[in-house]
Amino acid sequence: MAKYKITAPNAQYSGVSAGVRFDKGTATIEGDDALAEYLVERFERNGYTVEKIDEPLSDPHDVDEIGASTEPYPVALTDAEQKAQSRAGARAEAKRLLEAEAAAAAGTQE
Repeated sequence: MAKYKITAPNAQYSGVSAGVRFDKGTATIEGDDALAEYLVERFERNGYTVEKIDEPLSDPHDVDEIGASTEPYPVALTDAEQKAQSRAGARAEAKRLLEAEAAAAAGTQE
């Protein structure tokens, strides 16, 4: 299974990017599947440094060595997907409010 070390442009970054957890600017991913290939390409396109690792990491943040789950994080939504999801949520909430107002109005008119 291929393993990659990803280094963020900001060496102090700690958080989640594209579903991958970074600590102090670095993260590791592993896999030989389409998800791993997609993540490698995405990080490279966005200015991250990607190094293929042939040997296991000795870094204490390596999830394999500390026994944490090695299941990949879900891939983050694109901006367009987030906006579409937000609009759909807003439409559903507006519909719910209109129905509640109509039900309240119907209840007061009886």
